[in-house]
Amino acid sequence: MGPIIGCILILTGLYNNWACSAEECFQVVKARRDHKVVSEGRSLLLSCEVQHCGVHDWIGGWGVVREEETFSLLQPSSKFHIFTEDLTVNSTRINMNFISTNKSDTGRYQCRINWGRGDSSNGHLTYVNVTDTPYNLQGQSERSVPLRMFVYICACLSCPIFLALARVLSHPSAPAVPPRSQSTTRQSKRPTVELLYAELMLENGGHAKQDPQHTLEQPTVYSLVHF
Repeated sequence: MGPIIGCILILTGLYNNWACSAEECFQVVKARRDHKVVSEGRSLLLSCEVQHCGVHDWIGGWGVVREEETFSLLQPSSKFHIFTEDLTVNSTRINMNFISTNKSDTGRYQCRINWGRGDSSNGHLTYVNVTDTPYNLQGQSERSVPLRMFVYICACLSCPIFLALARVLSHPSAPAVPPRSQSTTRQSKRPTVELLYAELMLENGGHAKQDPQHTLEQPTVYSLVHF
């Protein structure tokens, strides 16, 4: 029985240590480094999570960090609201909501908690940049619709052009006709000259010696034919 009891005691001790480590809680501020860009006049929400482990005697919240690295705790005002919401029994979220931002709100913000007994925790810095360019989501969506329609129409018009170019490039071009030589052209334009001969016969050729006085000299006639 001795070894069995020893094993039970060992297992019980390990379970208690595991349960204690699983329930162990550390007081910390959870806030990741962030960079917010917002146009003037828009609202802005900043949040950080405080893990207080069920202890509610902590104080602190959101503040602004000046250029000389001094921290100034912010209080609720007409410009922004600061409120908390419980996430679990061990953690609480602190929210700071800017109702309407202006350029003077540009800066570095941080969540800082004092636990008492001289202990404190700081969250990561959040950089806020307020621009003077108005940002209208509705106007942006209204402008995006004509832009999408224009892109769609251009795509529809360009498809037939691309198909026609592809069809032209796919067919081989006809071989070029060699130029005709000038000598051949000139020879074809020359008129064909035909030689015509006229056959002349003398009448009464057999009686020339008998009656020389009545015999007249017959002139030679050449026929010239023009085409």
